Amino acid sequence: MRALSSADILTIWEGGSAQHPIDRALTVLTAAGKRRSDLARLPIGERDRQLWDVREATFGSNVEALIPCPACGERMEFQFSVSDIAVPRCDGSGAEHELHEGDWFVRFRLPESRDLVVIVTANGPSRAEAELAAQCLVIAERNGSETSTAEVPRDVWEAIQRKMSELDPQAEVNFALSCPACRHEWRALFDIADFLWTEIAAFARRLLREVDLLARAYGWSEKEILALSPARRQSYLKLAST
Repeated sequence: MRALSSADILTIWEGGSAQHPIDRALTVLTAAGKRRSDLARLPIGERDRQLWDVREATFGSNVEALIPCPACGERMEFQFSVSDIAVPRCDGSGAEHELHEGDWFVRFRLPESRDLVVIVTANGPSRAEAELAAQCLVIAERNGSETSTAEVPRDVWEAIQRKMSELDPQAEVNFALSCPACRHEWRALFDIADFLWTEIAAFARRLLREVDLLARAYGWSEKEILALSPARRQSYLKLAST
């Protein structure tokens, strides 16, 4: 996966600012050289793996994040490396999987980006999970007789969700955290799509300031400034500010 250039980042930021987070993730990967139609059909874990690849190529392998404690609100910092969260690649794109749970037999596929769009308005996380599972359900049978989605009991839905997590573990990255202020312990879900967008937006705003300063100082165009290597651009910025 190739790194995003400065021009890429400004283009992504400009187009992605008005997009839903699901679409932003695909916009980032499209800019990195992937076909959007193919990306929309990837299991979420594989999509996120590719986002991690873009992040590592563009900003490096070390990640520093801030997260508020859900108990006291204290903002705490934690660090990790991309290699720390890597799991075996998921090859379940477009594949159907089977599960037997008691009297029930179900066939399903793994969630994709286009499925996430359907559950955006779901009322609460538990409902969203159930709707996502239903979206991916191909067939459900009880004692050999096909049934409707509405008849599938909660314990079967939960079994489907557990199996999905097992088949596509990269789709859910979480960390065990402990607040140094109040000692509260919890597991925090890390959303690479949201985190990478925050980094891209911050970098784009910094680039705009650099372009503005250098354009005023030297009369260069945006294209000429962005074509400079980061090291050379920083050198000119230091000269322009003296």
